[in-house]
Amino acid sequence: MEDYITSLFEAFGNYINVVAESSQWWLILATLAAIWLLIIVSTKFIQDSEVLTREFKILTRIILISICVEFILLSWFLYNWMQTEFYQSDTEKLVHTLCIISCIIIEVIVYKLLANGFEREKIKQNINCPITNGDLVHKNKIAMQQFKKAKLWSIIPTLSFLVLLLPLKKDKNLVSFILDTSSSMDTHIEDGKEILTKSFQNINNDTDIILSWFSENNLKKDFTSLINTKDRSELDGVHQYFTNKESAIESLNTIEFTTLTPLFETIWSNYLYTTEITQNKKYDNTIFVLVTDGEDTYFSENTHNFLCDVSQFNDFYQDNINIINLEGLNNSFFEKAIDCNYTIYEGMDTYSYSQAIQDILKDVKKDYYFPAWLFICCFSGIIILLLIKPKKY
Repeated sequence: MEDYITSLFEAFGNYINVVAESSQWWLILATLAAIWLLIIVSTKFIQDSEVLTREFKILTRIILISICVEFILLSWFLYNWMQTEFYQSDTEKLVHTLCIISCIIIEVIVYKLLANGFEREKIKQNINCPITNGDLVHKNKIAMQQFKKAKLWSIIPTLSFLVLLLPLKKDKNLVSFILDTSSSMDTHIEDGKEILTKSFQNINNDTDIILSWFSENNLKKDFTSLINTKDRSELDGVHQYFTNKESAIESLNTIEFTTLTPLFETIWSNYLYTTEITQNKKYDNTIFVLVTDGEDTYFSENTHNFLCDVSQFNDFYQDNINIINLEGLNNSFFEKAIDCNYTIYEGMDTYSYSQAIQDILKDVKKDYYFPAWLFICCFSGIIILLLIKPKKY
């Protein structure tokens, strides 16, 4: 529980840290403008009544409009969140959360104004002056009932969280990781395990994961004979397949270092293993991720062929092939990867490594802390509203 609370606040901190990238701040002003515009329009149709004055009814209308806007925002955000991670940045999550908070703040302020209006010296401003004291008591009772009814309406936005229970279609994803476990990785592997663990925790439950790393077969092959090999047991590489992220996280701790760097062999054996184990499955997204700090031990810099020359490899991963460079070297491996238009990320430090993983997995992960923050804001708002009570007449 303590770890979850820590991660929850870290997530909110991430929203704030990237605030400069936002192009969505106009949403807050648009939300406030929409409430103001709807109030202006709706009040045109409000007339003084026998019981309540126009001012009292306007304040009540402000509350109801704020509730409606809050409900629409929450429902729309959560519905889209359930289907896909449609936010492009953490800043947008912060901005959208602040839109909800703006609605709640408006409600709190107006409820407070209404509550203060029930004081004896102010009550005649909100309730049409009666002829007798009995009429005043009667009309005050009606006003109190409307005040309490409005507070009950304020609970409605939280019902939008019921969309989280809807059986919406989710994309089926496959993410295949190859981790360089050569001895030079000793400064990166532990940080990598921690980064991957946090990343896996946010991956959609409908995501299959393959973890691959080097073994000690030390089988030297030229590139042509390598890609003509159909039996993965003849090639280097340890591969594990997971249908849930919890098992993948546990497996991270079993990875051990090796001596050499058989990159191409492990990549190809990973491809053979992946196509074999998933041959009866269909995925909406297939992502390949290679994390390495070096160059293949067995292939010279004069190797002319590269992975993009193998069409079935690129087709299987839908050209979603990503390589994280942990040393920032411009050796032939990375140069050829760039020529193939593969996406290269720099991961020389913990921050850049973490950012690379987050960017690669952005289409298959959800920020489960986001609806938690929305719920916290709404629930806190309800508690505050329930504590606001009219002044005693």
